[in-house]
Amino acid sequence: MRSQKNFNPSLVIGEVFGGIGFIFFILGFTFLLKRDALVFDVDNPNASRIFIGVFLSLGFLMFVTGAIFLLKVRHRKKVQKRLLEIGYFIYAPVTEIRQDMTISVDDRHPYCVLCEAIHPFTGEPLSFKSDDVLYLPNVHLGDQLRVYLDENKPKDYYVEIIPGNEINY
Repeated sequence: MRSQKNFNPSLVIGEVFGGIGFIFFILGFTFLLKRDALVFDVDNPNASRIFIGVFLSLGFLMFVTGAIFLLKVRHRKKVQKRLLEIGYFIYAPVTEIRQDMTISVDDRHPYCVLCEAIHPFTGEPLSFKSDDVLYLPNVHLGDQLRVYLDENKPKDYYVEIIPGNEINY
């Protein structure tokens, strides 16, 4: 089982949808190969085609949805790795710590930290949001956090919350 500190709702959604979609698609394909044995209604031979079509289409759609979520997670991890390798960061003060009440895991809601800073080269204000974590980070309003930036793409950033620096609740 995954560590709760490495919680990622998109990864969970991707795995669930991808797995269920794959199972539905395989079942639909199996039913397609054995369609002669599937006779629901003698008067309506198209009923088995509809049944097979539902399995194939639902399986395909769910699998594609899961794959999109998994690709999103993979892309985000690549961006984080690249930003950490580049090593360019700024310090941004914490402006808010909040729970995402739209997501629930074991009746717990993940936290995120919001920061704001001025871009050192352009002078424009930037807002940053950390990844979701299932623990209350041990940071306070006004604390300075490292935010790794890509100078060319301000949308690519990573807010570093130091692991092991948490408050369990």
